[in-house]
Amino acid sequence: MKTYALQDPCVRERRCSLRVEAYYSRSWEHYDMAPHFHDRVEIMYVSKGSALVHLYQFRMDSGNRKIQITGHRAERLTAGRCILVDRGVMHRLEVPEDAYMLNLEFVLLEDENALIDTARLAAQSKEFRELTAPSRNFIIGQDRAGKLLYVMEKTVQELSEKVPLDGALSQIMMGEVILRFSEAAKVAALRDNTLVYVRKTAAYLADHLDEPLRVADVAERVGVAPAYLQRIFHQSTGMTIIDYLNRLRIQESKHLLMFTDSSVMDVAVAAGFNSRQHFFRVFQAETGLSPREFRKAQRVTRAKEVFEFDNVQDYVYDGEMNAYPNL
Repeated sequence: MKTYALQDPCVRERRCSLRVEAYYSRSWEHYDMAPHFHDRVEIMYVSKGSALVHLYQFRMDSGNRKIQITGHRAERLTAGRCILVDRGVMHRLEVPEDAYMLNLEFVLLEDENALIDTARLAAQSKEFRELTAPSRNFIIGQDRAGKLLYVMEKTVQELSEKVPLDGALSQIMMGEVILRFSEAAKVAALRDNTLVYVRKTAAYLADHLDEPLRVADVAERVGVAPAYLQRIFHQSTGMTIIDYLNRLRIQESKHLLMFTDSSVMDVAVAAGFNSRQHFFRVFQAETGLSPREFRKAQRVTRAKEVFEFDNVQDYVYDGEMNAYPNL
């Protein structure tokens, strides 16, 4: 019987069953796996700690039968995060400290007699259709409610029993796993989209500190509704947009107070504060000092600092790792 990658269009058009080939539930500590690829689709789930999954682009040199790496990226998984790596994708698991992980590796097997088949799942689940869209060779998931964790733990436990798992039950459980992962992938995609808006907002604020800014104006620039932007910004940073803006302006004013002789009022204007009173109030709340007290304290401290650079040697990269003898 023929097997497919998850991103193969045939998965949505033909009856394919999901058959488990390998699995584990275990703790890793300071672990680094060699880069590899295989003919199975793999789901890795971190329930505690964190791990890095390295993903590689490569090409085969048929002349000398060697693999050449042409691209690399690393995805960090924390508790509740998971990744699906498609068939044939070179990858490597690295656990810098420790993590507890679950893993399921399965094949998509063309099977006209499949109890749970991918064509039916695609017809009935929008999330599964999005999961199998032929555009990505790996997919990140965010299991916010723990539903995927529950079904993966149950599946691994059932597979670990000495009595062979019934084929029908195995298909049903893997069907539930892939549907729960589809939901987790949608949550992660929404989260990533919100982070794009948050990053755009932070960048816009940093570039326009000295201008009068309103939340409505920032939201218009970013391209979302003001109420939505305020909500996701607070969720991501723990601060309101105005509090974040004030913190950036205070950082700028501290730099000007330390390294220029500009008057306090000029510093306030350059940092984007529209009144002396507002500047003093926010600065005092952030630092515990008035602007003049901060400037005086910093000048005393800086006068006492002495920097010595003894036995310093620079190394120039020459294309070889031994250009850095201390690394």
